[in-house]
Amino acid sequence: MVVVRFAADNTHESNMESISGVEREIDKVLSKFTGINEHADRVLQDLSRNIESLKNELDTGKLQIMTQVTAHE
Repeated sequence: MVVVRFAADNTHESNMESISGVEREIDKVLSKFTGINEHADRVLQDLSRNIESLKNELDTGKLQIMTQVTAHE
C-alpha cells in the first residue's frame, strides 16, 4: 500500500510540474504578445505623427504656391 501511495504522489507531483510548466510557457507567450502590441502601438503613433507632419508640409507648400500664383497675377 505504501508503494501505491508513493506512485500516486509522484503522479500528482508530476502533473503539478506539468501544469506549472504550461503556465510558465503561457506567461512567456503572453509577455511576447504584450511586447509586440506595445511595439505596434509605438510604430503606429510614429507613423501617424509622420503623416501629420507631411500633411502640414504639403499644406504649407500649397499656401506658398497659391501666394506665388496670386502675386504674379
